[in-house]
Amino acid sequence: MSVFPVMTCSWLDHKVKFAVVVTMCFTSLATVFVFQSKSTFISLQHHIMELPTECAPVLVDTSKLVSSRSVPASLSDWGTVMVQRRLHLLQACRALSLQRKPLTKMEALYAQKLQLVYCPIPKVGCSFWKRVFATMALSLDVSPLELSSLDIHKSVHTLSLNQQPARHYQTALLSSIKFMFTRDPYRRAFSGYCDKLFVFSFETMPIAETIRGSNGRPSSFNGTLDPVTRDWLLNRLNVTFAESLQYSLGFYTHGHDKVDVHFTPSSQICKPCGVHFDFIGKMETFNNDTEFILKFLNQSQILERMGDIEGNNEISIVSDVCKRTFLALKKFGITDEIVLDSVLKRVWKLFKIRGFLNEYQDYPVRSLREYTQLTAQRFTQLSLHALKHSGIREVRKKQRDEYLVRAFRSVPLKILRNFRSAVTHDCVIFDYDCSPPEVFADRKNNGDEEDNVFSNDKYVGYKSVDYEYS
Repeated sequence: MSVFPVMTCSWLDHKVKFAVVVTMCFTSLATVFVFQSKSTFISLQHHIMELPTECAPVLVDTSKLVSSRSVPASLSDWGTVMVQRRLHLLQACRALSLQRKPLTKMEALYAQKLQLVYCPIPKVGCSFWKRVFATMALSLDVSPLELSSLDIHKSVHTLSLNQQPARHYQTALLSSIKFMFTRDPYRRAFSGYCDKLFVFSFETMPIAETIRGSNGRPSSFNGTLDPVTRDWLLNRLNVTFAESLQYSLGFYTHGHDKVDVHFTPSSQICKPCGVHFDFIGKMETFNNDTEFILKFLNQSQILERMGDIEGNNEISIVSDVCKRTFLALKKFGITDEIVLDSVLKRVWKLFKIRGFLNEYQDYPVRSLREYTQLTAQRFTQLSLHALKHSGIREVRKKQRDEYLVRAFRSVPLKILRNFRSAVTHDCVIFDYDCSPPEVFADRKNNGDEEDNVFSNDKYVGYKSVDYEYS
């Protein structure tokens, strides 16, 4: 992809020319440059950020922006990827007239000794990276995956950049190495729905009541519920994917400012057009980006402690989802067997949707009576056993992608088009397809949406449970 809009500036100094030439030629020089001198690399990227407005494209024509989608065969060439992403973001922000935004406070983590800032975005590996960040910042001699992802969100509060005095905030932000991770907006929206609405979590009830209303809310959910109370609760636990997209658009909140952060566009969270990020990782190249950043920071020992990152992270996620679900049930006092049956079946289905369990892993609870003795520990054991026997990971990933297609097939075309408009900035800034074929292919008219597990709770159930018991 051409970067001629940048190259037309005749006064470019030698450092900027070097950056552009390296990016255009795709040589390994950029990677060597990165590893030989961190300070020079960071300085180089600041020079790129300081290019004048007249060098940038004036129209939002993504064909004129530097492409950042190419993936080198070797990690040794990953430095060029990071430079490409920075150049693309720079041009995109200017094309969207967003580059002049002043520095504003953001929810970021700051390690003063390391002079490192990380801006976490929910549903973009932030539970993983918060644990890694805490391990580095606090010099913990453990694998980050040994830390609870449930507890880490609270414990990293002490590392918040906003804890810095106002007079030091901007200095800390400007003098540190800063990184963030982003994700395809469509996949992130789907992940947010799966994690916060498809299965029961601490955020489910507030969001569900925003979507479906809180009128008639029972004062208690303890014990065996009467049919009216049970139906009210199950109705709030069965929000559809289409409804979650409308929620992200501010349809139910009468504005975007009240939308939960898990459904807020990435560019609104980390302000990439107002804050210079030295490294932009992507969920689609998560392992390589993680390895590159940790090696750049001389933290290779953390990689060694984590071992098989993908495999161990699967175990960690499954365990934490089980634990979190039972904690959320306890918080709301939910013990009704039929409600528990619905909630935990959805957890089991979630593990299939996310590609942790293959489709042939049967739900292990055979009778409603078993819920009276079922603990979080036991359900976790059953889930991890099924994970262990779910076969090849690559096959499960294809299964995950198939569920993604089905989810968007359940959404009316009008809502998809409105969502596309809402995430245009994220798509352009981070170089994603605004009209991905897996979402829009063969969609022609409103009313052609499918009725499936993401629109109708009847597709979640398993026939093995005896519903006549109460």
